[in-house]
Amino acid sequence: MRKPENHYNQRIFLYNGIYNFIVSFAPPLTIFLILAIHLAVNKEASFTATYVYTLISYIGLIYGPVNSLPSTIVAAIQTSICSKRMDKLMSME
Repeated sequence: MRKPENHYNQRIFLYNGIYNFIVSFAPPLTIFLILAIHLAVNKEASFTATYVYTLISYIGLIYGPVNSLPSTIVAAIQTSICSKRMDKLMSME
């Protein structure tokens, strides 16, 4: 019964891997871009510890939920498929 699902599982894990790769590099890249843009716009910009710490803290707060999104979607899909498989199994003689 699982053979037709393997194609979808491979795609799910591929997309999950790509997503995790992108999300793991997004926080440092975002911090760098924000600081670089701020420096480019404000020639006399001084990065205080408060400014940088607030920026890093905010990105740290949103990183957790964004990082757990793919596993939540995969778990929901697997739950749906598992329930269909169990219905099919229970309907067999």
